[in-house]
Amino acid sequence: MELEIGVVDRQQESLLPPPVRLDAALTDEGARFAAQCSLAVVLVAADDWSAAIGQLLAVSGHRSASNRSRARLLATAAYVSASNQGQRSSEIIERMLALPKLDSAAVSAGVMALVSAEVRLEKARARQALGEIEKVALRLLTTALDQDPTAAENLYNLARQCLKHEATAALSFYGELLRADPSYDERWYFHRDLGLIHYDHGNHERAAEHYDRACHLKDNDSELFRFSGDAYYYRGYWAHALLRYERALAIEPIESYFLDAKVSFCRSRIRTGSDQDPAFRRKRDLSRRFSDPAVRAAEAGRRWLAQPLFQIARRLCELTFDADSWLGLYANRRGAYAEAAGHLKDALAVVPENPSARLNLVMNLIFQNGGRFDDCARTHAKISIFHGGPETLNRFRLRLTNTENKDELCEEFRQIFEVVRTDRDGWVERRRVVLKPQVFGGVMHVEIRP
Repeated sequence: MELEIGVVDRQQESLLPPPVRLDAALTDEGARFAAQCSLAVVLVAADDWSAAIGQLLAVSGHRSASNRSRARLLATAAYVSASNQGQRSSEIIERMLALPKLDSAAVSAGVMALVSAEVRLEKARARQALGEIEKVALRLLTTALDQDPTAAENLYNLARQCLKHEATAALSFYGELLRADPSYDERWYFHRDLGLIHYDHGNHERAAEHYDRACHLKDNDSELFRFSGDAYYYRGYWAHALLRYERALAIEPIESYFLDAKVSFCRSRIRTGSDQDPAFRRKRDLSRRFSDPAVRAAEAGRRWLAQPLFQIARRLCELTFDADSWLGLYANRRGAYAEAAGHLKDALAVVPENPSARLNLVMNLIFQNGGRFDDCARTHAKISIFHGGPETLNRFRLRLTNTENKDELCEEFRQIFEVVRTDRDGWVERRRVVLKPQVFGGVMHVEIRP
């Protein structure tokens, strides 16, 4: 007989496993098998993920379990693993690889578990363990592809696995994927991925095309509009970038923590009658020829050589992060806090997410204001905390070593930290809703993020 066991998802947004359909013989042995499967589902419902995975692995080896039942039980174990940072994912996949035939649903669940583990290991900077997980993922996907060369989801997951390491191979897989299933051209994440590849390799024009397509297909995701804006911004197309940045801000106000300096830069260029600079990339490349050796000179303590090189780089291109960061430091050492703040604001127009440069800006604004926070410093402090996390508290205190009212400033900074914590929790929850699982052509797409 066939039975179905599962957990009811009342919110319909969490990553609970789908119901498990199993074959069980109408015998005492079949009844025991069904009971053990039911126990596994009860453990999932009780949120005892470790015991649930253990039970699912154990029952998948039951002598009365068919290959189809084993695959479905292992897929369920993978779903549980994916919702718990990919714990025991390698063990689950090894069991899958021992099956006579891989089930497509099991492969998809296995990939989710491995991706979840990769996110956890990347955050922990566990490079060796991350490498092992990536090898397991490659084995799973190549085995699945050997069994079914036309399986679109296997091609997609293999392309995603290659995306971080080998762009040429990834592009070939995305091309094969589109030939195998043209419907992928209508999926936002397909174009998002291609945008990432082209952007990382400096082909901003192609990246913009794919990001714009992704925005059209998923118009409630502020991140896609930010990515699209960046593809224009770093080509010198200020008006095109600003339109997309403003759309991102309209969707999600916290995008200002990523875009404040870029939006200000675009608006300043447009006010002067320059909505684009076709020579921007050439100017920026030329600027780097001066800023790169200047950084080496600065790090070696040769300010007399570094400073004029940074100034030349700055004249060649206004968006020069290294030049403005170092010139801001030199100005700070002279006590020229307003000048230092100006350089750091310009540096943040290149990389607004840099928490160290942002925190240095906060310090200069405080010193410029007689050792007190003002509204501008508080705003930049919030953004620094948002991107820098809890470590920002210690970094702020260290920068105040010789400041008389250090404790007072640290207490205010801690209060700002608590506000940002609340803001960030709300943002994470909104992102979870925006990126909730979606079904495309009978396949559920799940985004797993840090």
